[in-house]
Amino acid sequence: MNASNDSLHGTLSYLRSYITDYLDGTGIGCRFEFDSTLPDMPVRGEVRRNLFLVFKESINNIVKHAGASEITIRVWSSPGEGIHWHIEDNGKGIDFTQLRAFSNGLSNMGKRMRDSNIEFRIDSTSKGTTIHLFQPFCTTSDDATNSKPTITNP
Repeated sequence: MNASNDSLHGTLSYLRSYITDYLDGTGIGCRFEFDSTLPDMPVRGEVRRNLFLVFKESINNIVKHAGASEITIRVWSSPGEGIHWHIEDNGKGIDFTQLRAFSNGLSNMGKRMRDSNIEFRIDSTSKGTTIHLFQPFCTTSDDATNSKPTITNP
């Protein structure tokens, strides 16, 4: 991962490129819905890496297990609050009672998001799964009058 992508727009571009390449030849379509008003703010390298790894694990799980034909990636901001990231599929959902005993993918995703101060939730039904991520805005300065939003971890 290239440090020149340490911005929200750079992160989104990288994710779009990676996911498009990964899904090539799988028969699974992908729609990207990025809010046009998303601010281009800094994203710390560690946070960007953890987001990437969660997206990578999510897409891998969809391809291997979901039986989905479509994925939708939605990213939008709530002014003054933070960034919402959704990974949705139209697959068969996750049967949490049938997870392999030594499967760590979902728990690793949750840990990575907690480590990055990002809220993490999975909703799953027989009609598909949605992974919800929410990253609250922080500020780059202690002086609130000159502060700029950023995505960082504590």
